[in-house]
Amino acid sequence: MPQKLSLNGTLQQPQLIADYACEIAENPVWHPIEQRLYWCDIPMGRLFRYDPAIGAHEQCYEGRMIGGFTIQADNSFLLFMDKGDVAIWRDGAPIKVIAQVASECG
Repeated sequence: MPQKLSLNGTLQQPQLIADYACEIAENPVWHPIEQRLYWCDIPMGRLFRYDPAIGAHEQCYEGRMIGGFTIQADNSFLLFMDKGDVAIWRDGAPIKVIAQVASECG
């Protein structure tokens, strides 16, 4: 396994932190307030998070396909979903803010 140079100049081995057998794991995003790493499995519509302070990880959302997401100023997530849908994900529940985009529906 290749080594990487850490911020203090030492070599470290990458570590596997979670194995969810993702089809396409993408979009790693660090949440600065929660101090957690989030990522998604695009075609399976799953969102995961990892808390390095306690070494815990979990699947925190499963639904429609998620092409990407961003963290908003109020700490909610903006989910960019299939068919052009956009939803706000807060407290474990998505709220659709943009319904299907006609050109995305074929």
